[in-house]
Amino acid sequence: MARAGVRRWFEHRGDLRALAAYEANRRAEDAVIALILATRGRLEELYTSAVGLGAERLAERKAEVIADLRVRYRELREQNPGYQHHDDWINAPINNAQLNTVDTYYQMVPGFEAKLQLLAGDLPSFYESIADLRRLSPNARRRSLSEAVLARSTKPGVLPDEPEGGAVQDAGHRQSQPEQPGAQLVAEHEQAQPAAHETAEQNHQ
Repeated sequence: MARAGVRRWFEHRGDLRALAAYEANRRAEDAVIALILATRGRLEELYTSAVGLGAERLAERKAEVIADLRVRYRELREQNPGYQHHDDWINAPINNAQLNTVDTYYQMVPGFEAKLQLLAGDLPSFYESIADLRRLSPNARRRSLSEAVLARSTKPGVLPDEPEGGAVQDAGHRQSQPEQPGAQLVAEHEQAQPAAHETAEQNHQ
């Protein structure tokens, strides 16, 4: 809803330049999220095949995957110099809980966007369709969104809890919730459109 709201705000103001900048920022964000989720998938494959690998080698392989994530992120940043929303995240220590948080929050965004598009942007109808999802099982909800989505999708589930002593633990699959849901969805236009950005963020909250 933050994405849809910001788009409508710029369209309402007739600020096509700011809208184009916002859309470019969203495309950059989608590329970053896809990269993070792909990294999560690589680690999931690593843990699946980790039997007999040894704690030390497993830790080395995980570090290699995370290092590759940071290299690829910097490449994306060079292509999109205005994007900086994940700079702090990528430079901080990265663990399984953080990757799970990104997956939990972003994996169904394309499905919700597709549903809104299929309803021609009609918000009351969209809210009604989302309310209907409450009556479905989690798997049925995912199927409904997957059927609507025309973009990427990600595999459900979470990585195992962070290994203790390098060993993957089978028990416990906790999904971490983002501390500030939607905080990274609203584009920064502080220099060009400070008032517009502030209003859109207030509406989102």
